[in-house]
Amino acid sequence: MYFNFFNFRSGKIIIFYYIIYYYYLLMNAICLITYIPNKIWCDFLKTFDATAYDVFVVVDNNDFDLSCFIAEHGYVNNDNDTNITFVQLDNKTCSMRGYINTNFTLNKTISGWDKALCYFGTEKNNNYDRVWFIEDDVFFYNMHTLKNIDSRYSDDDLLSKCYDKNTDGEKKTWHWKTIDIQQYSPPYYNGMMCAVRISKKLIKCINDYASRHKTLFFLEALFPTIAIKNNLKYSTPDEFANIHYRQEVEKKHINETNLYHPVKNVERHTALRNEMDILHKKIDLNLHSSLISNSTIQLFNDSTIQRFSSNDNINININNNINHRNHTKSVCRS
Repeated sequence: MYFNFFNFRSGKIIIFYYIIYYYYLLMNAICLITYIPNKIWCDFLKTFDATAYDVFVVVDNNDFDLSCFIAEHGYVNNDNDTNITFVQLDNKTCSMRGYINTNFTLNKTISGWDKALCYFGTEKNNNYDRVWFIEDDVFFYNMHTLKNIDSRYSDDDLLSKCYDKNTDGEKKTWHWKTIDIQQYSPPYYNGMMCAVRISKKLIKCINDYASRHKTLFFLEALFPTIAIKNNLKYSTPDEFANIHYRQEVEKKHINETNLYHPVKNVERHTALRNEMDILHKKIDLNLHSSLISNSTIQLFNDSTIQRFSSNDNINININNNINHRNHTKSVCRS
C-alpha cells in the first residue's frame, strides 16, 4: 500500500500519525490481581512482549514473602530477563488515599483491587494510557488475545462485559443495598468486572472520587457508573461474553480470542493452552499438507492466466516473460 504522506489536504499525514500513536506510542500495562503469586501465572506473563505491555502483579497478602518468591523462581530484573513488577501496598497507604471498599464480598475493607487501583492512580502517577486489570481466575490464551482487542478498541476508556442499569437507584435487587454511591445521582450501572481495560481518563476519575470522598464502592458498580457519569467512551466487546459469575468453562467452547471466567484451577490454564497449541499445530500441518498436494504455479501474462499442476512438466522461457515495469501503473490509495 502506497501513501502520499505529504498530502496535507487529504489528511493522510494525520491518519499516519494517528496509527503510529495508537499502535506504537501508547503506554500499555497489564495488572494481575492475586492474593499470593503463582508460578504458573508468572511464567505465562513472562512470555509477554515487553514492548507491548508492562506487566504488574499486585499481591494482596502483605505477609507473603515476595522477595523469597522472586529469588526462588528467578523473577529478577538484573539482566532484563523478566518484564514483571511485583507490588505489595500497605493497607494504611490505601486507606489514607481513599482506596477502600471496592470488594465487600471478601469481608474486608481493603482488597487487592483497592491496592491495584491505588498503585496505578497514585504511585504510577497515571503513567499508562491503558491498563488491563485481571483477576487470577480469568483465563485467556495469550498476549495476542489482549492485543487483538486493543487494536479494535484503541481509544475506549472502559472495556468490560455488558452491564445492567439501575434506573431509579432502588436497593432491593442485586447488591445495591450494600453500596453507597456519593456525588452521582441515579441511574447507576453494574456488571461483571473481573477483567477490564481502563484508560488514563477513567483512572483519574476514580482517583478524583477516592480523594474527594475517602472511599470507593463495589468495583462491579464503580467502573461502569463512573465511566458513564463522566461521559467516557465505554464498550462491551463480544470477547468478554464468556465472563460469568459462575459457569463450567468447557474446553470445546474455548477459543483464542475470548476471555473466560471463572477458571479457578490455574493448572487447568496451562492444560487448556497446551491443548490449544496442539490443535493449532494440527491445523497448520493439515493446511501445509493440503497446499503441497494441491500446489500450482500461476503465470500471469496480461489478462491471461495459465494454470499448471505441480505434476506437469513445465518449461518456462524467461525471454517471453513480460517486463512488468512497462505495464504497471503507480497506485495511490485515498
